[in-house]
Amino acid sequence: MLIKEIQRNVPEERENQNDSFRVKYNDRKTFDVLKVIVTRITNGERQEFQFSSSELPDKDSIYFTTAVLNNKLKVTWRGLNSTPILTKGGIPLSSPERRQTIQPKTPTGKNAFPSISS
Repeated sequence: MLIKEIQRNVPEERENQNDSFRVKYNDRKTFDVLKVIVTRITNGERQEFQFSSSELPDKDSIYFTTAVLNNKLKVTWRGLNSTPILTKGGIPLSSPERRQTIQPKTPTGKNAFPSISS
């Protein structure tokens, strides 16, 4: 299983402006899972999202907007439903490895996407 990881940073001046953020993944047929890590620059809050390539549009990008509610970043995906995974108070339970953009992974259990740990 190939996982493509993309990181997006949300600067303070855009975190509560309803601006669209683009996540460009190019050809969805070149990976199995898209992992998007969204980081709020002001406090380091991180949220991780995973999408199966089959649920992505047959284009090259997806988009999200952000808002700050109760001092927590809320990410809303355009045309997709997703909630953050591997977060605890906005901070991931494990830090992802930063080796390659696409990494082969083996699923553990039915419909499971393994976490990346150091």
